[in-house]
Amino acid sequence: MMASGVTDIIVVTGHEAVVVSAALNDVPVRIVHNPRWAQGMGTSVSVGVEALSSQASGALIVPGDMPLVSADLVASLIAAFQRADAARIVYPVTLSGEQRNPVLWPRRYFSALRSLSGDQGAKPLLTRHGADCTAIPIDDESVFIDVDTPDALKRIATGSATPSPLSDA
Repeated sequence: MMASGVTDIIVVTGHEAVVVSAALNDVPVRIVHNPRWAQGMGTSVSVGVEALSSQASGALIVPGDMPLVSADLVASLIAAFQRADAARIVYPVTLSGEQRNPVLWPRRYFSALRSLSGDQGAKPLLTRHGADCTAIPIDDESVFIDVDTPDALKRIATGSATPSPLSDA
């Protein structure tokens, strides 16, 4: 178990699975492949949740294109989840109150997460269960930067990146 309480990190691969797996060869993660990756992120969430241990109390879903998600952010989400007895959906929000990723889901939502498909991810599920959520305000919005292109990666390297206005839960 890691200091944060995380016991298993699952990386879901899709496009360039061999390259991603090779890049993570020396990192203590478990890799699972999503053969339906081209159908959208919902299928990747489904594959990742399906791979969870039967003992998992929650699933922290972190999009792979958010390289600046910090250990402090993860620790804040886990602490809020634990204070809620692992019973509430927990996610970060911007200072203006906009929901962002990553999202920490209680076990009771695993079935719904496994049934996801398409490119929306879990946003509709999150919206449907809004009364069962805890939002954690985050001061440093750089952790929400989304890297979808080589140009975006260059902007991060030069320090000129800005947070993406989109969040797919």
